[in-house]
Amino acid sequence: MGALSLSLTLAAHFVAVPLRDECGAAVGQAALPALFLASLPLTGAAAPLVGGWLAAAGAAGRGGPAVARLLRALAAVEAVTCLTLAATAGASSRPPRVFYFCWRSAANTVALSAVWARVLASLGGGHGGAASSPSSLARRLVGPLGAAATGGQLAGSAAVAVFSWACVVWGRGGGSGGPPAALLALPAAGAAACLATAAAVVSSPLLDGGVGGGDAEAGTEEVEGGGDPPPPPTAAAALAAAAGDPLSRALAVLMGLASACSAWSYLVKQAVVSAAAAAASAALPPPTAALAAPGAPPLPLPSVAASAARMAWFATIAAASAVGVATLQLTATGTALAVLPPGAALAAGPAVASAGFAAVALFPSPATVALAEAGRKAADYGLSRPARDAAFAALPRPVLFAARLALDALAPRVGDAAAAAGVGLLRLGGALRASPAPAAAAAVPVALAAVWAAGRTGRAQVRAGAGRVV
Repeated sequence: MGALSLSLTLAAHFVAVPLRDECGAAVGQAALPALFLASLPLTGAAAPLVGGWLAAAGAAGRGGPAVARLLRALAAVEAVTCLTLAATAGASSRPPRVFYFCWRSAANTVALSAVWARVLASLGGGHGGAASSPSSLARRLVGPLGAAATGGQLAGSAAVAVFSWACVVWGRGGGSGGPPAALLALPAAGAAACLATAAAVVSSPLLDGGVGGGDAEAGTEEVEGGGDPPPPPTAAAALAAAAGDPLSRALAVLMGLASACSAWSYLVKQAVVSAAAAAASAALPPPTAALAAPGAPPLPLPSVAASAARMAWFATIAAASAVGVATLQLTATGTALAVLPPGAALAAGPAVASAGFAAVALFPSPATVALAEAGRKAADYGLSRPARDAAFAALPRPVLFAARLALDALAPRVGDAAAAAGVGLLRLGGALRASPAPAAAAAVPVALAAVWAAGRTGRAQVRAGAGRVV
């Protein structure tokens, strides 16, 4: 049940992410840093409130129902946004597209971190001995669980790719019978359906082995010598406890820097592809100057079909990368986590990212960006993120929800904002006018700082009693 809930949650995001990327393309590449910055204040206000609420609910044994309510609320917003995008599809209005670009990333972070916290909390009950502690179980299970989640990415991306390519074929039929613009908002409805289904799964007692209706640890914690279990902490107390935990603080620094690497990589990729597209447009006749998708051959398609082609291209890339990541998670993640020290596993993604940034700085071409992105995602999703998920299991149960939500929602947004500010300053200073290479070079120290933070987090994890699998 845990694997199914993760798969559905990630499927919701990857059903909708090609639509989000198309909204970003419609708004314009120059506005992307501002969109990254825009999500920080909203997330900064919402993450502590949501995290504290889930922490209190989890400590009271109501974590499953609370996460389910959160997912249903996210599904409702997704459905309303789908209708708004469909209603404004034929217009040039930017606000709905700006909102959806910012909303989708924030919604995915909140949903996935809440479900992961729920799954990790379900490992806390009914297991005795050090070998079957929550941390040890998590380090054994994050590979298969991550692969299940990546399976949701593959299924969602493949579904949208098929849908979008069908729209492209429809548009190529010529005449006035092409797909209506409102049809391209349909993936948001699919995301809403996936989130609603995930809500039903995470509230099921089967996620806790059929015991009770709440989290596995609920009802098992008693005061020594008998008596009632301690009352659940308030939201403020749970957040304060999370802020006071050394491992939680180390994870915050690591996740902020790792997110800065990811956002910087996205912005560098957009800058390289934009520069390559501009060069190609200058060399092509006007009717074929517009590219249907980054790296795709020029297609003189109607605007709706061209948008569908970009969505199909984004979805196809996501589906292809999911195959490689799932293979690594199923075959190598468990072994690597058992052999490598926690710090080394956590540092794999940033280390590969630093090498990729250096390569792009030397050879700023779409091919180099593609190779760097593939290597970074393989190391990050195949090793560093599973290691980070296992590190969360070493946190005290009462603060798990608060730490997971606050860190997953807030620390990455801070990293995104830092990356956007860095690239924005380079752009304002004219450093990117001739080439995107300076943006890639400036990201190398950020990735190396993430490597340092990974080592620091690994040491904190060992002190918390969550070392290698034994």
